[in-house]
Amino acid sequence: MGAGHQVKSSHSIWTRFRGPDHAYEKCPKCGSLNRIPRRNSAEQAICGSCRAPFDSGWHVRRPTAGMWVNALRELEASIEPCRQNKLHFHLRSGTCPFCLLDNVGFFAFLPLLTQHAKVGFEISDHILKLWQDIQSAPIPQSPLPRPTAHPCYGQPLPASASKTNPWYYVGWATLILGIIFSIAISWGFMIFAVIGFCMVSSGKQSSEFGSELRRRQAIVEQVKGEIRNLEQQFESSKRTGQSEILSLKRKAEPLFNELRWLPDHYKNALQELNKKRQEVQLATYLDRYFIHKKKFPGLGPKRRDMLQAYDIETALDVHVARSRPKGIPDETWKALKVWAESHAKSFVFNPNVSLPQQEVQNLQSRTLSRKVHLEQQLKQCEQDLKSKISLLQATLSAMVKKFDDLYRQLSQSEADVAVLKSA
Repeated sequence: MGAGHQVKSSHSIWTRFRGPDHAYEKCPKCGSLNRIPRRNSAEQAICGSCRAPFDSGWHVRRPTAGMWVNALRELEASIEPCRQNKLHFHLRSGTCPFCLLDNVGFFAFLPLLTQHAKVGFEISDHILKLWQDIQSAPIPQSPLPRPTAHPCYGQPLPASASKTNPWYYVGWATLILGIIFSIAISWGFMIFAVIGFCMVSSGKQSSEFGSELRRRQAIVEQVKGEIRNLEQQFESSKRTGQSEILSLKRKAEPLFNELRWLPDHYKNALQELNKKRQEVQLATYLDRYFIHKKKFPGLGPKRRDMLQAYDIETALDVHVARSRPKGIPDETWKALKVWAESHAKSFVFNPNVSLPQQEVQNLQSRTLSRKVHLEQQLKQCEQDLKSKISLLQATLSAMVKKFDDLYRQLSQSEADVAVLKSA
């Protein structure tokens, strides 16, 4: 196999011929430029950078059967199934055109298939209305519910329970009689006075009444605690929901701005392609002027061979060279630079030579795919926004209803306690 000699050049140019002995071709794998010597046989060349074999194809009139087999195998290896739809297959280096066709429809995809079609990327009225709906979407501002008065009637003490302790008055009688008998008869009756005092000290209210009162008071405190917890949950849920809604609105803003500036980005990308077209024409133009056809001071046959060893043979090589090759005097190199720059200044750009249509179609496809992606994200933001607003409103409404139930329960509990205290 013949090895290609790599050419270090920052310009991306097409294959070009240099006399009867060799030509330059771009490696299909790494993109580096290689010098391919002329051969009468169909021997396969090897890239000098990545060592990948490739067929130069310029020294034969038509592809051989082996070339077709290799090309078909490479094409088969470069095809992969789509990640979103297993029925779709596309090249690994690009996006799936069939998914794009499913998303935007055939008539929106048709301009990409036409050479001179005008592809518009302006924002549609539907997207403008969608953006207005997002901007005007209300943020729920429900205030914290305040206590409301509910007319309630307290439950009285059960009939089986007595408010007064029956031993309370018996205790007083025992205490008084014990004291009287102790003074009048004997101090031994003082024991009855002590017993009566113990009975009086147990309280006037019965134990059933006291436990019922404490139970109802505990219910009041429990309801008040639930109200305080619900107030905290209400404020926390409202802040979280409002924050999520504002976050979705902020997320939609850069999407809409990118959609708005997408036509300008497309125009700028076309301008970059035009600059590339000018660079290609300039490279082709400078490549016509060979160093060996002109005499330069201090440049003899040995130094010409030295320049060829550095792959510097034309005005293009001198124009793109970043530094002076070793062994070439400064005066000679300056003369070569002046000669190359003079040809570069005499170059006239031909605007009639159109851009490569494949690159234009790739740019249109990428821009249209980006537009579809942005529109889908904007629609998803609008749907998420509606969902968040509905969820927040439903959550706050449920909490307001629970507030009303708790306030009603609190009024009833307080009324029950008031009934016992007033009994």
